[in-house]
Amino acid sequence: MEKRFAAFAALAALAAISLYAAGTAFAGGGNSDAAQACQKGGYANIVGTTNGLPDPSVVYGNAGDCTSYAAHGGTLWQAGSTSTFRIDATNPEWQDTGINVPANGAVVISTVNDGGGTCNAPNPGFCLPSSVFQCVNICLANSNWYSAIGRVDSGNPFAVFVPGSASNPAVVAAGPGALQLGFNDQKNASQGWFPPKWAYFDNAGYFTSTITNYTRIN
Repeated sequence: MEKRFAAFAALAALAAISLYAAGTAFAGGGNSDAAQACQKGGYANIVGTTNGLPDPSVVYGNAGDCTSYAAHGGTLWQAGSTSTFRIDATNPEWQDTGINVPANGAVVISTVNDGGGTCNAPNPGFCLPSSVFQCVNICLANSNWYSAIGRVDSGNPFAVFVPGSASNPAVVAAGPGALQLGFNDQKNASQGWFPPKWAYFDNAGYFTSTITNYTRIN
């Protein structure tokens, strides 16, 4: 009888330890934050992750799906403020958006050419074929020719709208740093283009970027 009781007590203790460990694993740290954020309709403003960055296509239909995603190792991102910014295609410098991306944050940038942004006002079609190629060392940045581009602080530039591309999906950029946008054209005196306008003298119009801030939850 004593042996049976001892064995039962040992199993009960083991089960208690297991339950405690599982509870603390979920309740502590990021998973607790995730579970709380998903409740009371919070899941509607939360997205999942692709390649370590927020992915607005990964959404949840209810709090349970949201919490389960985090419990199985998924990273959740909380959507914050959304703003718009016009990228002036005639401006030969980086343009400050006023958005500072924190270390645990990222921005999703969706850009459209709704303002006739072009590298050549008399002949806008001139810009399209070259825009799918990289301009190296003679433009505002080493990125796509005649395209709307961005960077965070002095990090690597990236295209946010390429006029000659068949599609221009949203672009995701991680912090920390100030988000800058611009239009990529030639800034090289050896090519015959001089300040202040460089090769931007015949540019025209603007692009509009819609920028949503995301903060990592867990």
